[in-house]
Amino acid sequence: MEEIYQVQNQLRSYSRSSAAVKKILSDLTKLNDPIYKEYFTADIVHDDPHKVKCTIKAIDGTMYEKLTITLYFIFPLDYPFKPPSILFAPILFHPNIGTDGILDPQLFSDWCPAYTIPLLLIQILSLLDTPHFCIEEADTGMTKHLTRKCVNSFAEEVWDDKVTTRDLIESSIATDNNSHSNVYDLSRDAMVGELSVEEIAILFAAMENDK
Repeated sequence: MEEIYQVQNQLRSYSRSSAAVKKILSDLTKLNDPIYKEYFTADIVHDDPHKVKCTIKAIDGTMYEKLTITLYFIFPLDYPFKPPSILFAPILFHPNIGTDGILDPQLFSDWCPAYTIPLLLIQILSLLDTPHFCIEEADTGMTKHLTRKCVNSFAEEVWDDKVTTRDLIESSIATDNNSHSNVYDLSRDAMVGELSVEEIAILFAAMENDK
């Protein structure tokens, strides 16, 4: 109950804030339901509701079993009408997560305002076990054939090799990626919600060079 009161107090504190902030805080309140608390946590980063740090407890029997995965939601100013950017830190080895740690934004091509943070976390939990292999139709002249294409083509290539994939997953989780822990410091003068996915990736690359 104490956690619910804390979120409700935040809602009152942001009563004059944007509709996006109110929606984000409302979504976070839903995560206090026991059905979600078994697998997910979520915390606002440095008092900025547009940046939320989440953890996901992977389901046993999947490639990620016994692992806790950390990710960040970066919400745009017009959420929920546009989807958040989702970044994994440390960068997670997965076909739908780029080598920059960003979840493939094409997965949100069917985005609608009815989506919530709990629903997104559930979908990501499912995605960890069942990657989305994009199907493309290639025209070779006389015939057409279907090909798969993911943002991490190497992860897609080795995914069916469970031993190799698990080793690479554990290696990615163990990586000390300090630059991503500073996700809330990407910009002091502008909200991260105003940045494009490409701009965020550039900032991450810059922080890597500064290590």
